[in-house]
Amino acid sequence: MPLFFEKLRQFLLAAPLHEKVTSKSPTLLNKEIIFENVSFTYPDGRVALKNISFTIHVGERIALVGENGAGKTTLIKLLLGLHKPTSGCIFVDGISINELDKSLWRKKISAIFQDFGQYHFTVKENIGIANIELLQKEGQIKKAASRGGFAEIAESLPQSFDTVLGKELGGTNLSGGEWQKLALSRAFMRDADLLILDEPTASLDPQSEYELFERFSEMTKEKTSILITHRLGSVSMADRILVMKDGLLVEEGDHEYLYKEGQEYKKLFSMQAKRYQFQESGV
Repeated sequence: MPLFFEKLRQFLLAAPLHEKVTSKSPTLLNKEIIFENVSFTYPDGRVALKNISFTIHVGERIALVGENGAGKTTLIKLLLGLHKPTSGCIFVDGISINELDKSLWRKKISAIFQDFGQYHFTVKENIGIANIELLQKEGQIKKAASRGGFAEIAESLPQSFDTVLGKELGGTNLSGGEWQKLALSRAFMRDADLLILDEPTASLDPQSEYELFERFSEMTKEKTSILITHRLGSVSMADRILVMKDGLLVEEGDHEYLYKEGQEYKKLFSMQAKRYQFQESGV
């Protein structure tokens, strides 16, 4: 705990970061997102992305797949403006992402990463923090919890949505899968133009995973959405699947096309299908 509070003190004393703000910002994400020859290398010299080019049209449901370390999460961090491409450019409705007002751009996005936050607040605050203006709107918070699969869990807690979480501060603890459903509920709290889920099923059992993908498919019918995963069991709902390997975009298409014509996707899908068969047979 002393180390935690020392890090907190350093964070609170740190000078605020000031990002360049310009007048250029799309009023809506109403056309497309274009990655044009995008590469990225981390400061330690590790190459994460190599000359990536593709287009996401508004309203498309995209699945970004590949093994761990393929570059999927790095690509999304570039899209959010958390990193700048080493070379190449990302365009939103024809405007370079480097010229966007980052705060306005991020308000158009709701994203959950696999290393999501576990805040020692109440359940209501954990969900509502994604949209502070609606923090006191209990109906909106319960709706988001239902979408994320956390509503029943919340109702079973001692003070329901007012239950404080985190044993370190005397609250209630949750399992890994329960925390993940709570984080998913937080992502659904925003009525964003672009919804991004990065490995949302990593801590979920197969039944919960199936239910989540069903909800995701239903909720994103009129949204632009990106699902990042290395588990391919439910990505067939995507309009288009982008397959990454070693920082490269190696294949793209829908499930039927990639399973028939692709190589990397078919290999990954077949390997995972065999694994599920072994699990079901008790091997």
